[in-house]
Amino acid sequence: MDVLFDPEPLSEETLQRIEEGLADMRAGRCRSLEEIAQELGLE
Repeated sequence: MDVLFDPEPLSEETLQRIEEGLADMRAGRCRSLEEIAQELGLE
């Protein structure tokens, strides 16, 4: 398996956004793919 490696570290902004996303998921502020597909009439 070939894996690409990016030697450039993530920016502080990117790390902050990742943390915000994780906090949203922990707090239940997320929707499943099925919910979104149903809302968009894709199911």
